[in-house]
Amino acid sequence: MITDVALTLFRVLEGLGAWGPALMLLAYMVAAVVLVPVFPLTLGLGFLLGVSAGVVVALPGVVLGAAVTYWLGALVFVRGGRRPPRGPRWQAAFAAIEHGGLGLQILVRASPFIPNALNNYLAPVARIPWWTNLLAVAAGRLPIVLLDLYIGSLARSLVEAVEGGAEIGGLKFVLV
Repeated sequence: MITDVALTLFRVLEGLGAWGPALMLLAYMVAAVVLVPVFPLTLGLGFLLGVSAGVVVALPGVVLGAAVTYWLGALVFVRGGRRPPRGPRWQAAFAAIEHGGLGLQILVRASPFIPNALNNYLAPVARIPWWTNLLAVAAGRLPIVLLDLYIGSLARSLVEAVEGGAEIGGLKFVLV
């Protein structure tokens, strides 16, 4: 049931031509603002476009979502007069982020266990510069985006094989 709905949705998006990826970019931004995980979108892009074309839409979508939520976080938490949490754990976390630099920020962004959108909202509180934040998002999320796109493209290959439209060899699963 769910697969039929997802396949129908993906086929509708595929039929929209250039508007399909544009709508997906918008969906990435909306998902980031409302704190919804974007991996289903990325899986769908892998299904629709494959890995190489999907990364052209997915990674900018993730970065644009990060840009929007960073500015919203700055507006709400920093300019809104709210102070950062003062507990010893929070202070240690903020100190580590300030002293760890870009490398630590990339590692935090690469973690699948820390919600990326939440990081985007809290980055201005930790005084991470906007451009540094966007660079950390792009570099840290790239491996996860590529993995999700690859899984989505494998799903499409399986659907095509089941429908009888294509043969799948072992090399297809390695190189897509």
